Amino acid sequence: MSDIKAAIFLATGYEMGEAIITIDLLRRAKITVDLVSVTEELLVKSSHNVEIKCDKIIQTINFSDYKILILPGGSTGVENLNQVQLLKDKLVEFSNDENKLVAAICAAPQILGQLNLLDNKKVTFYPGCDQGLDKAIKTSEPVVVSGNIITGKSIGCAFQFALKIVSILLNKASADEVKQALEF
Repeated sequence: MSDIKAAIFLATGYEMGEAIITIDLLRRAKITVDLVSVTEELLVKSSHNVEIKCDKIIQTINFSDYKILILPGGSTGVENLNQVQLLKDKLVEFSNDENKLVAAICAAPQILGQLNLLDNKKVTFYPGCDQGLDKAIKTSEPVVVSGNIITGKSIGCAFQFALKIVSILLNKASADEVKQALEF
């Protein structure tokens, strides 16, 4: 296992595919990934009513342990993530630290936009999910890296999103190794 730790935040209604693909690929690359519930329960239900048991609850984690904070999409999940002030405060803190990363896919870049973290930065997102992105440079690319913020367009781009995270956290060779093992 790598010394690098990632936290992926799950709220009721998260997009399961985006979360699971990202978790799986990062773990294949030997990155420690904690599934963090933003609810008071470890079990969190996805947008398709599949419950996943998280490792931790947000109030119990030490954010300084993590190199990256990851937000999956899902419109209801994103609405619920956006209600968690502690998470939003830490997203701002991480985005302002050049040694930390923030990643968001699908509808989740809206949270970063509403926090003004994407002003004058290139971003990709699920079509129509552009609330708070008025000052961002919008693209339709599958994955975009702008400074220390990584955005992904949709569940269809989840593999590319996760591989980009691996490439940045470790290196391109590690991402290529995971990609090759997947026959991607």
